[in-house]
Amino acid sequence: MGTMAGLMICFHEREQAFYLFGCDVDWQVVTDTWHQTLDDAKHQAEFEYEGISKTWIDAA
Repeated sequence: MGTMAGLMICFHEREQAFYLFGCDVDWQVVTDTWHQTLDDAKHQAEFEYEGISKTWIDAA
C-alpha cells in the first residue's frame, strides 16, 4: 500500500475490537487491520512504521 499520511486506532463497540486505519492526507481510510486489543493494534503499527509509538496522540 505504501506509506500512509496518518494512522489512527478506533474501538468498534459492537465487535469489541480495535481497528488500525491507514489514512491519506485528508484522513480518508485507505487500509485497515482488525485487532483484539489496543496493544495489538499499536504493535502492528510499530511493526509497519518503526518508531511510530513515540508519536501517538490520545484523543480520548
